[in-house]
Amino acid sequence: MRDELLDLKELLSNENADLNPHVASDLGIGRYIKRSDRIKRYLPKGRLLDWGCGLGQMTYLLKNRGFDVVSYDIDQCGRDFLARIGQTLVLAEDQSKLPFPDA
Repeated sequence: MRDELLDLKELLSNENADLNPHVASDLGIGRYIKRSDRIKRYLPKGRLLDWGCGLGQMTYLLKNRGFDVVSYDIDQCGRDFLARIGQTLVLAEDQSKLPFPDA
């Protein structure tokens, strides 16, 4: 967990800490790591939607756990971070229309 925390902290270091306090501390990042570990424990590997991905911290963590993640948001705030981790942002024109077929 410590290595991943340091990696994510370094990757997010260019983001404005005042606007993103949830990822500006070890405690904040640690919470996301614990959430992603819980998701890995209960869900089978496969395609997963990070709806409202924000900066992309959960996308990064879930990709590290073997998920095929679709990063989806209503604005482009996380585009730089997502580009640094090789992830494309699906920009929502309508929040109720998800990038998956029905069912």
